[in-house]
Amino acid sequence: MENVICISEILSRLMFEAKIRTAELARRVKLPQPTVHRIVTGTSPRPHLSSLTPIAEYFGITLEQLRGTQTIPGLHPFDSARHAHLKEIPLISWEDIIPWSEKQNGPSATENIFCDIPVSDKSFALRVYDTSAEPQFPKGTLLIIDPEKQMKDRNFVVVKIESVPTPLFRQLFVDGSQLYIKPPAIPQPEPSNISPLKQEDKIYGSLVQIKLNFND
Repeated sequence: MENVICISEILSRLMFEAKIRTAELARRVKLPQPTVHRIVTGTSPRPHLSSLTPIAEYFGITLEQLRGTQTIPGLHPFDSARHAHLKEIPLISWEDIIPWSEKQNGPSATENIFCDIPVSDKSFALRVYDTSAEPQFPKGTLLIIDPEKQMKDRNFVVVKIESVPTPLFRQLFVDGSQLYIKPPAIPQPEPSNISPLKQEDKIYGSLVQIKLNFND
């Protein structure tokens, strides 16, 4: 059996340093995205040679280097403190937050992205599609959301308001037992721009990291 843990770690590090995501790598090496995803996550029990060969060729390494039996010059040990928490998390649409979080039958993730900080297995990513959160969160920003992170005053959260069909990205304010939210584009909370959360409203996670794309 292949050393799938080693392959997973090496491939994840190669992809991280090359700044390439699973979907894009699959497209470039002409393999199904689920196949590449299983290799990256280490869930493929026996990666086929036909799958490993184009991946190794793409990164300019040998099969032995991809398998971990030979070192890759310039590639530092993957389990260093800086990259010990590197993992893939799903990038989903704003419309899919509720079915995804509540494990209902819904569309699968459009792609996966790398997160290099400790997050729970329930974490997911969202993309900012407009300018409503600027200047702090420009259009195209990736938001890493962790539903299990403890919410604190002035955290940014994803929240579903009863009167709005799609969850919103808001800043949270805590005043005793009462929670308030405001749009992230508004710099300072004022009575006119903050809203109290009601019992029927629900927070689906807190922001733990952002990723900016300066090529957009």
